Amino acid sequence: GCIAYINGYNTSIDGFINYAPITNNKNSSNTIAMGGIVGQIQNASKNTITNCENNGAIKNAPATTGNLYAGGIVGWLNKSNTSFDKVTNKSSVAAHGIHYPSGKHCSLGGVVGCSEGATYTVTNATNSASVSSWSSSADFKSSCEAGGIIGFINELNAKKEPEQNHTFHSIS
Repeated sequence: GCIAYINGYNTSIDGFINYAPITNNKNSSNTIAMGGIVGQIQNASKNTITNCENNGAIKNAPATTGNLYAGGIVGWLNKSNTSFDKVTNKSSVAAHGIHYPSGKHCSLGGVVGCSEGATYTVTNATNSASVSSWSSSADFKSSCEAGGIIGFINELNAKKEPEQNHTFHSIS
């Protein structure tokens, strides 16, 4: 994507457009975060992503043993306050050959793959492409959450952080 990783910085991203396909061809036991605009945003108190569009397919090709988070706009939103406005994903988000050991995770979304411990607002968001995962393995034992806008919302710290808020407007 346009930016691989933002850690601890407050960022305003406006008018970014990605046309390049993003493919992970490596089997890793580490977390993989892929996004058309940003792969991962972590530990930031105020981010805005506006007027951004992804036109590049996002694909994880091999079986992966680590966590996988992929989204058309952001792959993994982790402990960050972020607002999304006028964001669009027009290309597929896919994971192939997924097999996760116990405790590992896969989340795919048209806008955000996975949100953990985050506060965010999503306004005027559109996903017009497929979000899918599959495996040809006979011993496929794990799941991959997939959503048109957000793949998975995991608020593990909700009791410690009661100010978490999720607002959605004009989603299609």
